[in-house]
Amino acid sequence: MTESSANTPSGSPASPPFGEGVLRDFSRFDERPFVHNALDDLISMTSLESGVHTVNIQDGFFDFMYRRRKSRALLVFFHGAMRKEVTFPIFSGLGIGHSLRASRLLFSDMTLHVDRKMRLGWYLGKKNYCYSDDIVSIINWVVKTHGYRRIILVGGSGGGHAALKISRRIAKSIAFVWNPQNDIGKYYWPPVEKVSSVIFDNPDLYSVPDGDRAKFQTCLSDVYRGGSQDNFIVYLQNFSDTMHLEQHASSFYQSMVGVERNLEVGSYKMNNKAILIVGDWADGHVGPPRGAMTEILYALVERSANIADMFLNDSVTSIVNDSLSKASMFSEEIVK
Repeated sequence: MTESSANTPSGSPASPPFGEGVLRDFSRFDERPFVHNALDDLISMTSLESGVHTVNIQDGFFDFMYRRRKSRALLVFFHGAMRKEVTFPIFSGLGIGHSLRASRLLFSDMTLHVDRKMRLGWYLGKKNYCYSDDIVSIINWVVKTHGYRRIILVGGSGGGHAALKISRRIAKSIAFVWNPQNDIGKYYWPPVEKVSSVIFDNPDLYSVPDGDRAKFQTCLSDVYRGGSQDNFIVYLQNFSDTMHLEQHASSFYQSMVGVERNLEVGSYKMNNKAILIVGDWADGHVGPPRGAMTEILYALVERSANIADMFLNDSVTSIVNDSLSKASMFSEEIVK
């Protein structure tokens, strides 16, 4: 397949399926842009170049960025809600851990293409198209093609939901998430109503047939119920983020462990592959300090120990708690 430079004029409105007034601009990135006519064209290639990649799908497209480094580790980033109208593509995670020796794969949520006023899409996709299926295909292809041994999916809030969901389908990967939405339907109603209308033609998510919601995996309690997953989980939850603590972290814990529990500040081993750390690092729906994030990721990327052993002997729990404790001693930038 031949790759060609993306030809959308910088800063100009993109062609359909973008909603009216939605902008797309590649000039913000140093990376070379590529266009792939179909997903099959992309994953039939023998390697992937660093750059901003656009993959055409039926009646649409999606974008991702790849930054390759000489490393056996791959970090995959997902963004959460946008605070204002944005220009696409959106890549979150470029500013975390510059010194980490890991390649990076960053996905922009094409769910938001339909309407410039949408702020959150959970990487669901669009009607009759499940975006996560193609994301899983790309990650698996990149891992196989370039020989990555440690795959870490990273995201907070809505991006955390996507990281958890997609990691579940990639054996031995690690989901590193903070304050994620577990059940989309339990989030604030306006964005749920909007995305449900886009995906299901029905603003009431809970009246959508169970099979349709299951296809898009809108509730992670159903995905992880019983705790028999093949991936690993580092789940961070801010204690003062009451809604996410009570409506999302607690129900996720219950689905994994099988018992209800009132979560307080502390460490919870959900099974030998999953930990939940409830911290108290800021007020409200705020991610952990950036320094703690970098230190945790550094340990997950750089340590040569078997990752299963690190979870089994609680060394991951110790790393997370030590990183959060040290970060709390300093005034640090927090990750939204």
